[in-house]
This record gives sequence, structure tokens and C-alpha cells, in this order.
Amino acid sequence: MNEVAEVERLFSRLWWESRTNNELQEMVRGGLAGQSGAGAHLELERRARELRKAEEHEAELHETHKTALRVRILGSAFLAMLLALLALEFSRLRGH
Repeated sequence: MNEVAEVERLFSRLWWESRTNNELQEMVRGGLAGQSGAGAHLELERRARELRKAEEHEAELHETHKTALRVRILGSAFLAMLLALLALEFSRLRGH
């Protein structure tokens, strides 16, 4: 972990975040033994975790939307059935 602390000391988080994925991959290819390679690897891992969280959040939003749509459809069907039953009952009452 000393190596990680050293990398964080040499390069700020903002500096790592401003590197492109290609730049980071080149640093990793240059060797994980070097400080920049280890830092680049850490930044790529952080970005992967961030992307996974964003994808999971998007999937949750999509599922919530689908559930809400199903509830609205079922509610509308129930209301239509209730109105049909009421209309039938009123028509029977008027017939007597």
C-alpha cells in the first residue's frame, strides 16, 4: 500500500480524472511496477466501479418505470370493470 500512497502524493485525484482512458491504458501497459502504472490502474478500476453503479442505477430506474406502468394499466382495467359493473347494475335497476 506504500506504493499507492506514493502515487496519491505525486499525482492529484483531479490529475488522474483528467486523463483519458487511452492515456491510462498506456500507463498500465508501461508497467504496473511503476508509480504511474499503478495509479493508472487504480483510476481505471475507479471508473469501472463508477460506470457499473451508473448502469445499475439506470436499470433500477427502468424497472421502476415498468412497474409503475403495469400498475397504471391494472388500475385502468380495474376502473373499467368497476364502471361496467355499475352501468350494468343501474340498467337493471331502471328496468324494474
